[in-house]
Amino acid sequence: MEKKNRRRMGFCLLIVLCLVVISFNNDVIAAQCSPHLGNATINEVHKGLGSGQGRFVEVKLLANIPSSIYGSWYLSFCYGAAPTCERIPLSTASASLPYLVLAQNLERSFYYDENPAMDIVLFDASDRAIDYLSINNYRRLSPPSCNEYKYATTIPVIIQNSFAVARMPDGIGPWNQEPPGNSGDITPGASNTGEEDPPPPSLHHIRLLHDGQGLTCLPEGVTIRACEDADCTSLFSGSVTVNLSPSGWVDGNSLTFSGGETTAFLRRTTPDSVTLGAVVTSSAATGSTRCFNGSTESCVMVFAEAGFVMEVPDLIANKPDGPVTLRAVKLGDDGVSCAPAFTGTRTVHFWSTYENPNTGTMAVSLGDTSIATTSSGTSLALSFDSNARASISTIHYADAGQMRLNARFDGSGDEAGLVLGGNALFVSRPVGLAVLSTDTNAECVSGDHICSVFRRAGEEFNLTVRGVAWTHDGDTDINDNPITPNYRQNNISIGHELMAPAGGILGSIGVTQGNIGAGGEVIFPQNASEVGVFRFVAIAPENGYFGYTAGGGISNNIGRFIPNHFDIEDIVPGTLNSACNAFTYTEQMIEGYVVGAEPKFIIRALNSLVPAQTTQNYTGDFAKLEAADIGLGGPLGGSDVDQLGVDEVNKVQVDNWLDIGTLVDNSDGTLTYTASSTDEYMYLKDNARISPFDSRILLQLDSIEDIDGVSAIGLPLDVEVGGTEIRYGRVSLENAYGSELLDLNVPMKTEYFYQGWFQANTDDDCTELNLADHLQLNLDIDDETGWLNGTNSIAVGNGSTSATIGNSPVDSGDAGLVFAFPGAENDGSFYVRTNVDSDYPWLLYDWNNDGNQTNPTAKATFGIFKGNPRLIYMRESVW
Repeated sequence: MEKKNRRRMGFCLLIVLCLVVISFNNDVIAAQCSPHLGNATINEVHKGLGSGQGRFVEVKLLANIPSSIYGSWYLSFCYGAAPTCERIPLSTASASLPYLVLAQNLERSFYYDENPAMDIVLFDASDRAIDYLSINNYRRLSPPSCNEYKYATTIPVIIQNSFAVARMPDGIGPWNQEPPGNSGDITPGASNTGEEDPPPPSLHHIRLLHDGQGLTCLPEGVTIRACEDADCTSLFSGSVTVNLSPSGWVDGNSLTFSGGETTAFLRRTTPDSVTLGAVVTSSAATGSTRCFNGSTESCVMVFAEAGFVMEVPDLIANKPDGPVTLRAVKLGDDGVSCAPAFTGTRTVHFWSTYENPNTGTMAVSLGDTSIATTSSGTSLALSFDSNARASISTIHYADAGQMRLNARFDGSGDEAGLVLGGNALFVSRPVGLAVLSTDTNAECVSGDHICSVFRRAGEEFNLTVRGVAWTHDGDTDINDNPITPNYRQNNISIGHELMAPAGGILGSIGVTQGNIGAGGEVIFPQNASEVGVFRFVAIAPENGYFGYTAGGGISNNIGRFIPNHFDIEDIVPGTLNSACNAFTYTEQMIEGYVVGAEPKFIIRALNSLVPAQTTQNYTGDFAKLEAADIGLGGPLGGSDVDQLGVDEVNKVQVDNWLDIGTLVDNSDGTLTYTASSTDEYMYLKDNARISPFDSRILLQLDSIEDIDGVSAIGLPLDVEVGGTEIRYGRVSLENAYGSELLDLNVPMKTEYFYQGWFQANTDDDCTELNLADHLQLNLDIDDETGWLNGTNSIAVGNGSTSATIGNSPVDSGDAGLVFAFPGAENDGSFYVRTNVDSDYPWLLYDWNNDGNQTNPTAKATFGIFKGNPRLIYMRESVW
């Protein structure tokens, strides 16, 4: 049940009665806090219906508590002014761990309107408070001596007739109430939110940490840890009670602690060898107690009457520190306290041992002396003061790890037989973590777009994380510092920072956690999902290196990372401009596209991950693609896509002149390429004398590659343009005859081929013909030098005539060419020819069927032929 969607604020609580009703006085009950505080809570209460049906109280265990422990706990609650107080033992609860449900033998319940307030306490077997709940500020049971409750304890406002109250989330959340009248939304023995309850943290074993030796004159400290797993990588924070052995612990053999760790002190007054132990009495531990002397698993501790008390500072690898102090002590005359063993100069033998890891190659130095790594030791003369204390100014160790410094004195002469030994553990930690890549071109010194290419986004490269030693204070770049080969560290967090482009997307990396093992470094295949320049960060676990947090590290600039490839998407077809209205003649230039309807497409930069992701930082200076890098050509096959020519075999040919388009950076890893508005196309006349057809051209996008070699996949692709109707056209002239007394109309028209014939192009109102540029006159068709400009007069008989063009541009294809009448008795003829080669070459035509496109010629005649009076009009067609 998804109770989290149904819970409402407010609560009217039930009171549950136990088989055992006990009497309390009217005084507030005082109780101490239980060691199990935070290990269990009151989790849900339902007051039941009028008959008491369904009433229950639920307790949730937040730790792994055995039934032998929680079975002795009980719930107490009070209500009313009198008050009435009752006690319910948890031994009667039904268990559906981690839930304990008290529902049986509850004899009575009460309602909000009958008993307007109450409180309830969960007690342990020693009457110490574990959890508390107060309704309407009722405080009869409130334990004033315990104010350390970890979770909410009050419900100050009550909704009348509410039937249930529950914590959300389970066990630890605030109290939430059912709305009035709701009696079915309850979850005894299950989660209040409907979500699967994670297993509670549990105690795996107790771990005792010691140095293996003690003195009879001093209590010896032992660290006690409550571990959640066999390797003690996580500590159990709940309350734990243990019985320690052997006897003689300073604060008693029984110890209760929480938070995962504490220290206890063992005193032995006679020299002997003891075995440390701990037995858990508060909860079940799945593993046996383990003891460690440094890295050696041992529970044995040896107590002596005399020895060295040593103090050795923890170190930063390769950085001298100090002092190291020794105090030579023996059991005093009182048989209890420590007394100086000797004063003056003594020769003490020192040696170091590798504890964790248990091998190494580097030596420890005391002062300027490098000491041995075996028990034969290195002799140093020390001066002990009146308190038997001596010091060595510095200790130095260039590696990392847990080390043990050992000291031994063998008496001679008057002190023959006097043997003092001692040792102390110390930790040497790296100054930090070096993060680097030794791959070629990894470092990007300038930290920007001008760096050479390192990797494609998503492509693996080697990233090294290593512990390194100190070289000098104020060191801001430790990536070239000496390695600490004995450094071991698990669960190092790996992150990254974007250095460029500014304000870009961080993206993700392939490896976010690493473990440093033997050799003090880890080299792993890393990748970055984004374009740019990055720094990679390593962060050691907090307090994870023998109680220390090893210093983190950050790489120098690594990059430049570039996209892996481009994808082309959202190809938008282009619409060609029409030369005239909605059509264009063959061999007439199509100039560009309708504004806003240019062909275009999106170029998306992607990484090499699967599935590929957009590299959003491919923008600005990091976007190296330029418009000139777009290989858009065509058309496919040099022809229209669909239209066959007059031979019904070959398609109509198309020429093109494509300029470089525009490339717009969309600032999100995509770019939009738009074809140039100055692109030009021309349908050729060869094999094209066919009926009009709609143009359709497929341009070929066959290459895209930027200066870094990032190219598009999936090419070639088609980019379609079209939209203008193509007409095979010409300009025509017709022979004309007429009276010398009347103006003579000579038909001069623009035409197009349609279904086997040419017809006037009534849609043409664009062609602008004029006498000076487009018309020529001649009396002798065989005299090529005799052609006159159309603005000239030409002789007819003893008179002359001149032309006018009435329609410029043409009207429905007709130029309106008229020659003025020459007058009576001025009979004669002349020739008329167009001259459209320069301005309208697409209107030329193969009039002689010889493969040459030429201008048409016609004959105009005045007064020679009257014609049949019954014949209205006659014409001669010239092909």
